[in-house]
Amino acid sequence: MNNYASLIEEGIDFETYNLQEEIEKYDGYDPCGYQLLCRIYKPIIEEKTKGGIILTDTEISKKAQDAQITNFVGLVVKIAKAVYEDKERYSLTGKYCKVGDWVIFKRTYGDTFCYKGLPTITIDEDRILGVVEDPRSISKILNN
Repeated sequence: MNNYASLIEEGIDFETYNLQEEIEKYDGYDPCGYQLLCRIYKPIIEEKTKGGIILTDTEISKKAQDAQITNFVGLVVKIAKAVYEDKERYSLTGKYCKVGDWVIFKRTYGDTFCYKGLPTITIDEDRILGVVEDPRSISKILNN
């Protein structure tokens, strides 16, 4: 593993994360224009089953690959000053989201990068598809 890869934080432990701490990790970055800044949700891949059985590298790799579908869920950590300020445009719908919301978006709608090792995406204000209470409720569609 190279040094850069070791800096990338792999996931959010949804059971123990602290919203304010997640937001503070983005101190020093301010999105511009009509951009939302989101921490991409990447689930933590367990290396054993709940019963304690250790998974093979192949099984872990498959779980990680299946979890990639959740890369279109993110935690809104910052909102640029101009976002949702067009009162006429948003008169019927209101703001789509706020800081602290978990949002769904198409992966192609934004620009992805790592900020301080955190998987991050900037998204235009009108590209939010929905708000979810729990990012773990989004999963891959299983083929029969």
